[in-house]
Amino acid sequence: MRAEHASATISVDVVRTTANAGLQEAQAALKLAEASVETAKAHVTVAESGLEQARVAVTAAEAGADEARASAAAAEEIARRDVADFARYEQLQKTQNVTAQQLDFARAAAAASKAKAEAAAKSALAAEARVDQAKAAAKAAEGVLAEAGTLLAQAGASVLEAQARVAAAASAPEKIALGESQAKAAGAEAEKAAAAVRQAELAASYARVLAPVSGRVTHKMVAPGQFVAVGQSLLAIVPREVWVVANFKETQLAHMRPGQAVRITVDAYPGVVFAGRVESLQAGTGAAFSLLPPQNATGNYIKVVQRVPVKIVFDEPPDPDRYHLAPGMSVVPEVDVSAAPVAQGDSQGRAEASPAPAGRAARE
Repeated sequence: MRAEHASATISVDVVRTTANAGLQEAQAALKLAEASVETAKAHVTVAESGLEQARVAVTAAEAGADEARASAAAAEEIARRDVADFARYEQLQKTQNVTAQQLDFARAAAAASKAKAEAAAKSALAAEARVDQAKAAAKAAEGVLAEAGTLLAQAGASVLEAQARVAAAASAPEKIALGESQAKAAGAEAEKAAAAVRQAELAASYARVLAPVSGRVTHKMVAPGQFVAVGQSLLAIVPREVWVVANFKETQLAHMRPGQAVRITVDAYPGVVFAGRVESLQAGTGAAFSLLPPQNATGNYIKVVQRVPVKIVFDEPPDPDRYHLAPGMSVVPEVDVSAAPVAQGDSQGRAEASPAPAGRAARE
C-alpha cells in the first residue's frame, strides 16, 4: 500500500488526466440514471392505471355476482311454488277436481322451474368464480405496482449514487483515494450484477415446465406471447399408453374382480378384438362424483340403476401405426367372470389416456 501511495504521489499529472476522464464517465452515468428514473416513473403510472382497472373489474364482478345470486334465489322460489302447485294438483286429480291436461301443465311447469333454478344456481357459482378471478387480477396488479415502485426507488438510488460519483470524480485529489473508491464501487457493482444474473437464471428456470411423460400435445389453450396465470391450464398431453374406462351397471359387478380377462372391441376398428384385463373398480358410482350428485333422501322414490366406472388395461399395447386409439372413442368391453355370466359393457365405455400435468388428457 505504501508503494502504491508513493507511485500515486509521483503520478500527479496522470491523476489529473484520469480524474477528468472519471468525471466525464460519472456525468454520463448520472444522465443514464436520470433516464432510468423517468422510465421507472412511466412504469409506475402504467401500473397504477392497471390497478385501477382491476379494481373496477372487481366491483363489476361483485355486482354481477349479487345479481346472479338474486336471480338464483328468485328462480328457487318460483320452482318451490310450482312444485307445491303440482303437488296440490296431484291431490285434486285424485278427486277428479282437475283435468289430466291441467295436471300435465303443472308437472311441466314444475320441471321447467326446477331446471331454471338449477341453471340460475350454476350462473351464481360462475359469477362468484369471476369475482375471485377479478380479485386475483387486482392482487396481481398491486404486486406489479409494488414492483414498479421498487424499481423507481432503485432508480432514484442510482441517481444519488451517480451524483456522488460526479462529486467524487470532481474533487478527487489523489489516485489512492480515487482508486480505492472506484475499486469498492466496482466490487459492489460486480456483486449486484452477479446477484442479478443469479436472479435471472432462477426466473428463467421457472419458465420451463417439463411433462412427466412424452406424448402428443392436444387441446392447446395457450399461444406464444400470451400471459398465463398461476394454475391456468395450458395444454393436454396424450401419451401412447391407453386404457379403457367402462361404465358398467351396478347389477353387473357381482362377480367382477380385478385381473379378469376382457375382450375389447373398438367401434373405429370393427372385427378387431384386443385382449385386456380388469385393473380396478372405482369405489363409487359416476353420479356420486358429479358436480351436483343426486340426493335421493329428499323424496325420490324411483330406483335408478347406477353405473360404476371400471378401468381395463390392454395385455399388449396396440400398435399405434395400425390402430389409432385416442381419448373419447367408443369401446365395447366383455369381461369373463368365469362361473358367472359374461358382463358386457355398453357404448359408454371410453378409451382414455393417462393424465397430463396440465389436467386430464381425455374425458368421458
